[in-house]
Amino acid sequence: MFDNFLSQLLIISLLFFSCIRIFTVKTAKIDSFVVFAPLALLISILNIFTFGLSLINLTVLALALLIFFTNVRSLLRISAKLVVDTYSPLFLIFTFFELALLIAAGIFIFLFRPVKVNADKFDSTKQTLRYTGNCSTGFSQILPGTFNLKTTAWINLYKVKQNENSTGQVKPVILINVGPKAAAVDYEPFIYFLSQKGYDVLAGEFYSNDAALAPAFWNLKILRKFYSLNINKDAAQNEKQIKIQTGKALSDIAVSLYGKDRKFFIVSDGMDFDSVYEVSACTDGQTLGFFSLNSISEYKSSPLGFVEQTNILLAKSLKLSRDKTFFIPRYAAGKCMEQLRAITDSLDAMEKTAD
Repeated sequence: MFDNFLSQLLIISLLFFSCIRIFTVKTAKIDSFVVFAPLALLISILNIFTFGLSLINLTVLALALLIFFTNVRSLLRISAKLVVDTYSPLFLIFTFFELALLIAAGIFIFLFRPVKVNADKFDSTKQTLRYTGNCSTGFSQILPGTFNLKTTAWINLYKVKQNENSTGQVKPVILINVGPKAAAVDYEPFIYFLSQKGYDVLAGEFYSNDAALAPAFWNLKILRKFYSLNINKDAAQNEKQIKIQTGKALSDIAVSLYGKDRKFFIVSDGMDFDSVYEVSACTDGQTLGFFSLNSISEYKSSPLGFVEQTNILLAKSLKLSRDKTFFIPRYAAGKCMEQLRAITDSLDAMEKTAD
């Protein structure tokens, strides 16, 4: 999310330099700074395709479009290699207005900037795996270099970096199935505290037709979260059943990646216990149990992820504040690992008793 913030600042900066050129015209010259306007518009479009549609990204795109169309005449003039020695009064009025909007937008973006989550500080790595298929027939991994298959599932794999102090202990893999109002990145402050302690974490996002948590057009990676947060805030039809299906699909993918001997542990956010039990039963005993983030009273942003670090504008709407100390995700990760250790210790004790 912090990369998205940097991209937004870059766009605002390009647009700002495009506008302040009105103060630099003293003699006739090529109006070269105007090329920043179409460049900013292009980056703002790529920004949405990279990080998804959001209220701030939409605002930045609107500003880029406004300033681009205001400068169409200037772009035509520079394409013809004509010089400029003055600007029309109407253009100056529009540009002053746009400068005011840019300054306001820049301040707003800075005030609501996300907290930077640096994987290196947690000694962790992140790998994104793409899958095609659906919940009915199963998902198969799209290998690197393959471009003709539609990606219907994104699996983010977080793990600790290899180091010399590793004990070699095989720990359970933690599974997180993300809902329609969040993305894997919204759980990263929590996830990195888990991976730092040696747990592999799989966070899955599913966008297949039979797991549609939004209408067809909106059920895309770059659009669904925006739709669920701002257009239709109510639960999707059959959301409970879809979460069960995608939870089982994530478990199947975990088995395909780690084999039938590895143990798994589910972290849920907003799922009822019956649904989680149904998901955990699909791995033939490989799933040790689950931890519900809702069980933590301090976690007040279910099922949106840890918005105090990842989405400050949304956090403010919930009367929460930006938190760069990572208190809630650290506390939640500690409680999760505490419950997981209690389960594993209990199983170890049962095995010793049986022996």
